[in-house]
Amino acid sequence: MNETEVLKEFMSGRNCAQCVLGAFADEGGYDVEETDRFGCLFGGGMMMAQTCGAVTGGLMACGMLGAEKEKALEFEAKFTEKFGTCVCHELLGKQPLTEAKANGTMMKVCPGYVAGAIEIVKEIM
Repeated sequence: MNETEVLKEFMSGRNCAQCVLGAFADEGGYDVEETDRFGCLFGGGMMMAQTCGAVTGGLMACGMLGAEKEKALEFEAKFTEKFGTCVCHELLGKQPLTEAKANGTMMKVCPGYVAGAIEIVKEIM
């Protein structure tokens, strides 16, 4: 899924965790409606600007695909190397979550984090 496709998914109401996890639904033996339920509370850094939803979605995808702890640590390290942090608040430029939503920052930067997380899962799994 590229950034443009992610943005379309965001516009339809899906969050970052749902997009990452859903990208692997078929491979994991689920349909997207099921993975959307699993990831519904993890967007926006677990709705608190904590761990990025692309990261939690990526970790859930790794687990769904049978990863062990080492793969989870590898995912986290690669995401941090690529983007500098796994913390939603920091990825959004240290803005409050409500502000980042209102001023369009989330729609501008988050598709790249989601696309990056999907690529990392593909690479390590």
